[in-house]
Parts: sequence; C-alpha cells; structure tokens
Amino acid sequence: MKPHVTVALTSVHGGDAPSAGLVAAQMLRRQQALDVRLVVLATDAFADGIQGVHVADRVVVVPPLARDPEAFVARIRDLTRQERRLVLVPGSPGDTIALASWEPALRGAGARAILPRAVRLRELPFPSTGRGVWAPRHLVVAGSNRLQALRRVWRYPVGVRWADGEQAWAYNPTDLHAILAAGPAGAVAGVYEAVPGIEISVATLARDAAPASLVIARPLHVSENGVVWSAVTMANPRLVADARRAMAALRWRGPAEARFTLDDGGRLWFTGLTPGFPSWVSLTAAAGQDLVLQYVHLALGARPGRLSTFADEVFQARVSVDHPTTIDVLRQLVTEGETSHAARSRDHLRTAAPDHAHAPLHQ
Repeated sequence: MKPHVTVALTSVHGGDAPSAGLVAAQMLRRQQALDVRLVVLATDAFADGIQGVHVADRVVVVPPLARDPEAFVARIRDLTRQERRLVLVPGSPGDTIALASWEPALRGAGARAILPRAVRLRELPFPSTGRGVWAPRHLVVAGSNRLQALRRVWRYPVGVRWADGEQAWAYNPTDLHAILAAGPAGAVAGVYEAVPGIEISVATLARDAAPASLVIARPLHVSENGVVWSAVTMANPRLVADARRAMAALRWRGPAEARFTLDDGGRLWFTGLTPGFPSWVSLTAAAGQDLVLQYVHLALGARPGRLSTFADEVFQARVSVDHPTTIDVLRQLVTEGETSHAARSRDHLRTAAPDHAHAPLHQ
C-alpha cells in the first residue's frame, strides 16, 4: 500500500506567469509513488481559490500569511487535526520567505515543511558565499535605502534581482534609478555587474546544508521579469560538480533556484538566489529528479540519499491553459470558505473539467 500524506500548497494560480505552486500541484497529481491528498490554501476565492479547484482535492480559503500570520497558523492547526500527515509546500518565493519566519509556530501547529533559516533571509538575494563560489561585483540594498546603489560607479549593464526572484536589467544610471524606484515596497534588491557568458539556472533542494537534489537548466526563453518559460537541462559532469560545490558552499536550506553565469573559461559566477521552487520545476521530474516529490519525502523524515544524476538535454516549454468551471463552485468558496471533490458528485465535477485533468484521488 502506498504511504498516504496530505500536501497543502500555497499560491496555486495561473495568470500571466503560472506559479510554482500550481506546477507543483500538477506534478504531485501525476506522480505514482505516494497516495497524496492535495489541499490548496487560497487567500482569495476569486483569485487563487477558484484556480486551485482543478488540481486539488480540497480548496480552503485561509487568512493571508503576510497580513495575519497568527490567524494563518491557527488555520493550519485546524487543518492538521483534520488531515493526516500534513506537509506544507510553499508555492512562491514570497511564500517561502514568509513561512520561514514562522516555521517554529507552523511546526508547533503540526505542519511539516523544509524552509530556509529565518536568520538568512536578510542576506537575499546574495546569501553569504563560502570558498569556491565566484560572484561578480555586487551590492545588496535595503528597501529603505535602495538609491544608495546609484552612488556606486558601475560597469553597465547591471542586473537588478529582487528577493522574490524578479529581475531587470539597467544599461545606464537612469535605467537603474527607474528600476530601483519602481521596485516592490520595502523589498531588498541585489545589483550586480553582468558577466559575459551563458545564464544557468540551478534548481536545488536541501534539508541540511548540502543539496539533496540538484538539476541544472539553461533558460531559453525568459520573460522581462525573469520568469523562465522554456529551458533545457545541462548535465555536463564538470558543470554539475561545480554547481554542487557552489550550492554546498551557500548552505541554503529548503528548495531554491540559484542563478549563475557560465563564462567562456568554464567558470560559474553566482548571480543570485531565489527561495522556493523555480518556475520550471516540472522539468526536474521530466529529467528524472522530481524535486517536489523529494521535498515531500524529506519533510516526512526520509534521509537524504546520494545525489542522483539527471538526464541531459531534456527540453520544456511552458503554456497557460483555460479551465472552465461552474459558478456554484465559486459560490461555495465565497460563502463557505472551502470546496472539495467530496462535496460534489462526480457527474457534477465532470461538467466543470476534463476527466483526465482532475479525477479525484480520494473521496
């Protein structure tokens, strides 16, 4: 019999850039190793709530963690009393940061999660590096004093990476001023000089200091804000070994995406880290290393094994799709605060979505 576990995911939504939470839910729905019951934690019935209906066994509207963390933790405590072995999966970089600050309370409420240490959040997006990690000239500026970056003389172009993973490029001081001034309120930014070479994205997962899993991809199509829409894996042994050493030196706990530039001499230059699963996380499963499933196993107490290999030159292109449903589902989310497959007949569910996409695993 397959082990049974309830997985609660945050930020399950599509829109212009489908979230890692939505992709993680789809990956868990497809896998066959665990008997998983999926619960989507939505902050708004009209936004992520209705979008989570098509991938979840249950959608629950919860208080926003950033605005009312104590009420959020109380709701998690209620869920752990109802759902067996609840693993909490952050669906966005912002959720990962917010949840990490409340990890002791969430653990006390009965939720299991692998999150970065709160003390290291202030180092984002350039956490302290150890020996063997090369980084270009950079500066991390606090949200209250971002314009101090303008007082430094830069070699343009320079990248601006926010703690939540969004990125922009400045080609002169005027560009840099505009980007910093328009950034998210209170957010920390990392400004760094560009290094000629190939951009590399590393998806990694660590329960302790050393990575338990790692997959490398070359982004092929990246949106203006840094979201990867297509990528191909790179499993060159030297590149993989260098990336493993770099991630071990960074000592980052939990899921993360690290960006590097591979220069013409084969050296990796670290250009920032974003907590949480990357937008292209489903490519890890296609390449033989399902980071989301491994996260669940580690959260349940499994011991990390030896780092496994992943397939080379596996390509992925992301797409957005439309999912129609009935107004009754939205009405139930708004009036009752949750909906589930068990609350609706199977025939009713089939009028809202194709069988192959949302057949419930549990009743």
